[in-house]
Amino acid sequence: MKKRLISSILFILFSLLCGCRGNGTTLVSSTDGFGNPGDINSEFENGNEINNHEFNSNQSIDGASNQGLFDSSLSDVYTENRKNTENSTQTSTAKNDKKDTKSNDFASSAEKKSSMSTEESKTPSVKNELVKIELNSLPEKTTYIIGESVSYDGLTIKLFFADGSTKIINNGFECKGFSSETVGKNNITVYYKNKTVEFQLNIISGDVNIFSLNPVDSNNTEIKSNLYDTSGNYYDKCLRMYVDGSYFKRVSWSTYKLNGKYSKFSAVFAYEDSYHIYSDCGDITLNIYADDTLIYTKRNITKFGDPFTVNLDIPNCNFFKIYAMNENACENYLLVSNAKFVK
Repeated sequence: MKKRLISSILFILFSLLCGCRGNGTTLVSSTDGFGNPGDINSEFENGNEINNHEFNSNQSIDGASNQGLFDSSLSDVYTENRKNTENSTQTSTAKNDKKDTKSNDFASSAEKKSSMSTEESKTPSVKNELVKIELNSLPEKTTYIIGESVSYDGLTIKLFFADGSTKIINNGFECKGFSSETVGKNNITVYYKNKTVEFQLNIISGDVNIFSLNPVDSNNTEIKSNLYDTSGNYYDKCLRMYVDGSYFKRVSWSTYKLNGKYSKFSAVFAYEDSYHIYSDCGDITLNIYADDTLIYTKRNITKFGDPFTVNLDIPNCNFFKIYAMNENACENYLLVSNAKFVK
């Protein structure tokens, strides 16, 4: 655009100079101190000075023509420049409008997202709440002796949720209520979050009847009921030990594996009242062993003697053996009743 304007100005100046030379007139002009054209002082034509007034009159005519040409050129330039400016302005305005539209769209989108986020935050989330718990399986061990520690291995509980789903767990809950100080039942409460469920454990004295244990080795023994001793005492259930001191030399024993679980043994021993006692059958000898160590012996158990009670300490005993024999040549039976091991 600048190049076109400069070209127009140069064209105008060139036309003016050519016009002056065609009339044979030389213009002498002055300028002010800033390079701007000043008043025309004088003219020379063929070496003669021309009157300023006449020249000014001619100049006015030519000047008017030239000025018109100049103004026309400048007008064209101005018009073109204005068109370009307007086009540029329109383009800039259109771009700004597009930017504003995009900005508005972005702002609208952001507002929508913000609105959706706000609505989501206002919408309460549905929690799958725990409704209740139930006992699914009892612990592997439910009976304890006095002083024994508890174990909840094998205990599982079932969770019920609001959506109808369920889940079985074997940890993460807490059990309270166990005490092995006294014999009886313990009510155990299982706590999981804010829900509870209960079950029972049994506490016993720790006495184990000899009849509940299977001997690992035995000879000439049996479990018998409804028996009497020579003193007339009745026994509902006994361990009956057959001995014979005759030619066959029959002895009797019963061995139990304790694995060090018990610390005491107690039992009542008596001479059985049977048809064998009507003869003088001599006496019976009783020996008790703990891991092959003789810890108790009693001889001369006869039909005339009373029943007697044996109480023994058997700490860390793995094998416990009751042994009976008759040194006389006759048959008889030794009764063992109320026999138990104590932890």
